[in-house]
Amino acid sequence: MLKKTILACVLLHLVVGTISPQKIDSIDIKSMRAYYKQYFNDPTDPIVLTASDTLFDMAIRCNDTVMAKIALGAKVDYYYYGQGENRTDSIIAGVNRLKQYARSVGNAELYYWAWAARLVNYYIIQGEYNIALLEAEKMLQEAKGEKKQGSIAECYYALANVYTAKGLVKKSQEFMIFLRMPMSLDIIYPASIVMPQRYTLIWAKQKKLPNCLKRHSKLLGLLIMK
Repeated sequence: MLKKTILACVLLHLVVGTISPQKIDSIDIKSMRAYYKQYFNDPTDPIVLTASDTLFDMAIRCNDTVMAKIALGAKVDYYYYGQGENRTDSIIAGVNRLKQYARSVGNAELYYWAWAARLVNYYIIQGEYNIALLEAEKMLQEAKGEKKQGSIAECYYALANVYTAKGLVKKSQEFMIFLRMPMSLDIIYPASIVMPQRYTLIWAKQKKLPNCLKRHSKLLGLLIMK
């Protein structure tokens, strides 16, 4: 009788132990999504600076890598969209944190997107073309070392953007032509990396698109929102 009672208690403990975390996770997920909807409507609202840290912690608890990316990216976007002091240092720190997270979850696309779409493009917007070029070249060297064609493609897109912003259209064309050349048995541009509207849409929204990019937007296939 005692053995049966003990066995029943053990089984009950196992059942409760497996059901309870699911309920907790469900509640956490709902809370996380509600929190996101409440505080992340405007990327220029200072609340995102503190809310992003809270959202990131929630995402880690829920094992939600997508929401974790959003949380880290929100803080970067606050400065990227022209808010706050010490923007350059803040963007560099935010991009590095996003890259570090991308490495930890094995997301190469996020890693190079953060580097190109936020850091390189930030320097382009600021007119710091030489610094943008240095960053894009560092990206390329790192991507080549990893021998991942999708990552290399991201780098060529970034380099094409830099050279177009500098007014060096022929140089930009070289990278765009190379993107359409076969490498080994594969084409370098995968379906997941179509011409990066995400790189340049911000210029159009802020009406800060360099004239050279306006003139050659058709060449690069950029989506310009008027």
